[in-house]
Amino acid sequence: MSFSAVNDVPKRRLLLLSGNAHPALASEVAEHLGTKLCDVKVGKFKNGETAVQINESVRDCDAFVLQPTCNPSVNDYLMELLLMCDALRRAGAWRVTAVVPFYAYARQDKSDGTRAPIAAKYVTDAIGLAGAARIVTVDLHAPQIQGMTSQPFENIYGLPLIAEHIVQKLGLAAGRGGGGGGGGGGGGGADVAIVSPDAGGAKRAEMLAKALDTDIAIFSKKRERANEVAAMVLVGDVKDKICILMDDMVDTAGTLCLAAEQLVAAGARRVLAACTHGVLSEPALERLSASPIEKLLVLDTIPVSDKAARCPKLEVISSAPLLARAIHTLHYGGSNISDLYHYDAANPAAARL
Repeated sequence: MSFSAVNDVPKRRLLLLSGNAHPALASEVAEHLGTKLCDVKVGKFKNGETAVQINESVRDCDAFVLQPTCNPSVNDYLMELLLMCDALRRAGAWRVTAVVPFYAYARQDKSDGTRAPIAAKYVTDAIGLAGAARIVTVDLHAPQIQGMTSQPFENIYGLPLIAEHIVQKLGLAAGRGGGGGGGGGGGGGADVAIVSPDAGGAKRAEMLAKALDTDIAIFSKKRERANEVAAMVLVGDVKDKICILMDDMVDTAGTLCLAAEQLVAAGARRVLAACTHGVLSEPALERLSASPIEKLLVLDTIPVSDKAARCPKLEVISSAPLLARAIHTLHYGGSNISDLYHYDAANPAAARL
C-alpha cells in the first residue's frame, strides 16, 4: 500500500532486517513499506552461539531491525537483535533503530527484593551499546523504562488498532448515543464497559474507554506471587453490559479468566478481552477455553498463529500497519508519530498506511 513521504526524496536508503523471532511480521511490514527485507543470515554455531551474517551492503543506510524479544526463545532472540545491531554499526550503517514490538524483561523494571537485578535497565543498556541509536516498541509494560536510557525510546500504542477492530469488526461501542450492529451482536457505548483487570492498567483502559465513549470499571487485585492472584475486587457497574477486559499482555491468563468469572457474577451480559501482547504461556489456552471470555483480541507482536489454530477464541490483529507507519515516519523525519498514539473515530484507519 503506497503513502506519501514527508520529504520528496529520503536522504538515505531504508533498510529493514529481521531475525528468527517473527519473520512473518517483518515481511508484512516490508510489504507495507514497499521494500524487501535485507538479506541477512541468522543461525547458530554447533556450540549454540548465535551467528549473524549480512549479505548486502548497508553503508550509509537507515537500518531498522525488527525483532520482538519474545517466547519461545527470549534470550536467543535478544542476542540476535544485539548482534544484528552490532553488525550494522560495524558495516557503516548511518543509523540503526531497534524495532522491538514485544520488549523482554519489561516486568523486571525495579528491584523488588534484596539482591535482585533491574533487568529492564540492563537490556536497554545492551541495545544501546550494540549500536541502536533509537528503540521503538509497542505498549511497553512499564513506561518508566523509557527513562532508563539517554537515546530516544518510542513507546507506541496498539490501542488504535484494537479500538478500530472493536468498532469495525465486532460492531461494538459506537458511542453512547449510537448502537452498532456488526457481527459482535451490537451494542452502543452505553451498553459497553471497558474493564481493567488491575489498578496498574487503569490508564490504558481509560484511554480505550475515552476513545470508544464507554464506561469503565477497574479490578483491584492482590497477588501472592508471580502468575498467581489471591483476590480481586471490582469497582464499577457492569450489570447488563458487554464488558471488554483490556490489558497490555496476557501470560498464563489466570488474572484475565478470574476477572471474567467475576464480571459474569456481577451481572455482565457478555465478556470479551483485548491485549497487545499474547504471551500465552501454558496453561493459558486451556484456561481461556474454559472461561466465559467469548473472544480474546491480540496483536501479532508475538507469533500466535499456531495458538490461534488451537483456540478458536483467539482473534489476531495485524500490527504491521502500525509498525510500518512508525518506521516510515522516523525514516522520513516526520513529526507526526504522536498520531499513532490515539484512536480517532472519524478516521479509524489513522494507524494504517
